[in-house]
Amino acid sequence: MGKLKNNPRYSVVSMRISEAERVKLATLITDKSKNISGVMREALEVYYSSHLSRPEKRKANNHSH
Repeated sequence: MGKLKNNPRYSVVSMRISEAERVKLATLITDKSKNISGVMREALEVYYSSHLSRPEKRKANNHSH
């Protein structure tokens, strides 16, 4: 039987990126010693923290789309 995980992840997100973006991602993976998922999770947290973590920012962003 497989090992039980403390924080299982069931959702998969895929996206298309340009060659230039792929090179940037590869550089981040090497520099941070993380895999693609780790880099993308960190990027999501940084983006969320700087753009949407406060309620007034969430409300403003919801009305701008």
